[in-house]
Amino acid sequence: HNLRGFEKAEKVGPSLLRVRTKSDPSWMVLWIQIPRGYLPLTKMPNFNLSEDEALSVAAYLLKNSEPEEPYPTAYQPGSAERGRELVSRVGCLGCHQIKEMESLRKGTTALPTAPAESGSPGEGKEKDRAAGQAAEAKPAAAEGQEPRSAKRTEVKEEAPPAYPGAGEVYVGGPTFGPDLSQVASKANAEWLYRWLKDPKRYRPKTNMPNLRLADQEARDIATYLMTLGHRQERPALAAELQQEARVKAGEALIRKRGCFGCHEIKGFETAEKIAPDLTDFGVKRVDRLFFGEAVEVRQTWEDFVFWKLKNPQIYQTALAPQIMPNFGLTEEQIKAIRVFLKSQVDVPVPRAFERRLSDMEVAVQEGRRILQKYNCTGCHVIEAKGGDITTFYEAPQVAPPPLVAGHLQEGEKVQATWLYEWLARPTSLRPWLKVRMPTFPVTIDEATTLSKYFSALAGKGFPYEFVRVEEYSPELVEAGRKLASKDYFDCFSCHVQGSKLPEGPPEGWAPDLGLARRRLRPEWIVKWLKDPQKIQPGAKMPSFFPGGPDDILGGNEEQQIIALRDYIMSLGER
Repeated sequence: HNLRGFEKAEKVGPSLLRVRTKSDPSWMVLWIQIPRGYLPLTKMPNFNLSEDEALSVAAYLLKNSEPEEPYPTAYQPGSAERGRELVSRVGCLGCHQIKEMESLRKGTTALPTAPAESGSPGEGKEKDRAAGQAAEAKPAAAEGQEPRSAKRTEVKEEAPPAYPGAGEVYVGGPTFGPDLSQVASKANAEWLYRWLKDPKRYRPKTNMPNLRLADQEARDIATYLMTLGHRQERPALAAELQQEARVKAGEALIRKRGCFGCHEIKGFETAEKIAPDLTDFGVKRVDRLFFGEAVEVRQTWEDFVFWKLKNPQIYQTALAPQIMPNFGLTEEQIKAIRVFLKSQVDVPVPRAFERRLSDMEVAVQEGRRILQKYNCTGCHVIEAKGGDITTFYEAPQVAPPPLVAGHLQEGEKVQATWLYEWLARPTSLRPWLKVRMPTFPVTIDEATTLSKYFSALAGKGFPYEFVRVEEYSPELVEAGRKLASKDYFDCFSCHVQGSKLPEGPPEGWAPDLGLARRRLRPEWIVKWLKDPQKIQPGAKMPSFFPGGPDDILGGNEEQQIIALRDYIMSLGER
């Protein structure tokens, strides 16, 4: 469908231009036929294809798959044990779920197993997508009521062969990235290694970040992932997929079903979308809607849309086939789509009723969209949401930190210019930790928007401040140096100094204060020194005030805090 406001939207599905280098052919056939048998929460809809049709689509995609350029380094089998440890620590579980990893959550139990989707659809109403694709929901005279019987053309599904390891399909954990519990049935080790090293090399528009893995780390992770799942051996499949007649049939099916609307597919670069424009669908008259033989559906625009999305084939007749696939939407999702479609009307709104956002409100709304795009809350707590990955770590100090929680505001803490630069090219602030901030494919505009977002949430305006270190008093800087020394607060017993690490376990270490001059807002340092626990409950940072020494700055604690701030801001590169 075309729809006003979505003209520049990226394709939802992955590129299929080089699918042969990635996917196992036998897996592809099963996936095309019944996607939720592999991923219960996938966005890929069920097209209700037969096995023969799925074979034809796979044949075309494989025949027209382009080769991948050689990678500078090659995959070699690594250590699955080391790979499993890396997956559990570096941050993969912020976006992906792996069934066997759920037992590693601290203080939690493994999530329950859900049955794999069978070839025949479930009966009745479906509240939860996770249970699998509901193929044909029963319509009703009104939502929530049992329907009267009605004669109409039934849609038959051909039950596909079961997925290898299908009983292990489950629903739980994060759902932003695909479930990797059965990834070995789909991908190969060589492709996984290249993907882990540089996701954008295979798919330039991917949202998958680069974890900056060393070659051996990527080999170990790929080796571990190849222990997850089982391949289905079909010796005769290769010859069947190469039949020219099947390739041509696959091309026709792809054109008919509009697969290129979601995927990049060679040969369909200029193909037009197959479904009608929905921009003005919200004002379409009921007498222009086709209800087929579904006489039990109430003749209203609202009911037409509800049941069309619930069961796309409900209005099908012998003379009017319906090819829209089933997305397995919940009733809440259906109602949300219905409201959105109804809102797309050109009805003028009186100026007095228009909601005009301030610059700060615009910054917050735009920032939230980018946070959602890159799943930042998969690792971080932001506006009371997210951070579930922290349950895999022994202590908060070795997990991704919260960014917006209670009195903690990242926009109040860090300088906006530093945040902008760091988002575009992150460097390690706590190199001793296993978890790492990956390099996301953020654009310059997106980095600017996120920087504005955090500043706006903290009530910090624009333009951004410029910190002048030379304005600090030499006397106060010297007093701060004494306070930070071993004779007083012994700050470097916890804080890293360049390559010099503190003594004691890593969970007690803290970032290099030499980074503060470019990173932290001076006024936040003062606030932090006064009461660290108020800003971040449970922080390892001790509170030295009240209780400052009497022999420095005459025991004036306010001046001592300023002195520490000035000393910290004098460290590092100028």
